[in-house]
Amino acid sequence: MNRSDKLSKLPIEKRLMSVFRIISLLLSATGIIACVAMGIVSYQYSYALRHYGFAQGDIGKAMIVIAEMRSETRAAIGYDDDTLIATAKNAHDLTVGQLDTYINALEDDMITDADKEIYQQIKDGAASYQQIEAQVLEAGTSSDAAKRLQAQQMASEQMDPVFQQVYADMTSLLDSSVEKGNAMDCLLYTSDAADEL
Repeated sequence: MNRSDKLSKLPIEKRLMSVFRIISLLLSATGIIACVAMGIVSYQYSYALRHYGFAQGDIGKAMIVIAEMRSETRAAIGYDDDTLIATAKNAHDLTVGQLDTYINALEDDMITDADKEIYQQIKDGAASYQQIEAQVLEAGTSSDAAKRLQAQQMASEQMDPVFQQVYADMTSLLDSSVEKGNAMDCLLYTSDAADEL
């Protein structure tokens, strides 16, 4: 005798209770599966936001800060007025700490080996840039016209190429982060659409 035959021989009250239990168990199992699925999707969104969204912001901030540093250095070595030189130098000094902060914040978001390699190039390049820039600022803010001219040439020949490389590496890392974030978005959007069906 199969289950449906047994069920049909029961009184109506017991049949209704049995069917009600089966439906309750099925709905409970469906609820548990839905909660687990929502937890997984929530984790993936959080992961994508942290490793791609926030990283893009930190990279963008680092790019702005290093461009500001370069601009303030160029201003300091180009001005003749001591007040303007001091103002540019002070503005430059404020951005130095910010650059280190934004670059260090990126380290936790480097997941792939390629990203870690680019990050290390950025970190090493920024350190090299800051060393050259310090020499340029020291010579370029003196009252000696020959030293100032030497600093301007050093900025053009040594500082600018390092800046361009660091900026290009930052752009590459930003592009990589955007690409991976878009891929994760497509994956999550596809899984959300599949969940809705």
